[in-house]
Amino acid sequence: MRVLVATDGAPDARRAAGWLTEFPLPSSAEIRVVSVATLPPSPIDIPPVREFYRAALGFADTAAKEVCAQLSSRWPKSESRVLVGEPREEIVREAEAWHAELVVLGARGLS
Repeated sequence: MRVLVATDGAPDARRAAGWLTEFPLPSSAEIRVVSVATLPPSPIDIPPVREFYRAALGFADTAAKEVCAQLSSRWPKSESRVLVGEPREEIVREAEAWHAELVVLGARGLS
């Protein structure tokens, strides 16, 4: 079974990953954790823009790796990936391309 876990590092996303650790899945399940960095296009390539991109990618990488660590007690071979784009589109694209059978993510926070 393939399970895609999407996270943005928010508390709801961490709770969803915690819920997954209690969900009755086989230990053989393949777990892929993704975090999506939204990088707005820039007409110029200057150090502040590059630094912003690096920070956004680093934040997404940290969020994905934290969830992998949270899941490692049940699925030590879980993998993390950072995707770039619009989260709603990229999560669906990754789930379809990887043939995920279950997608786990937190509620959308508006506050």
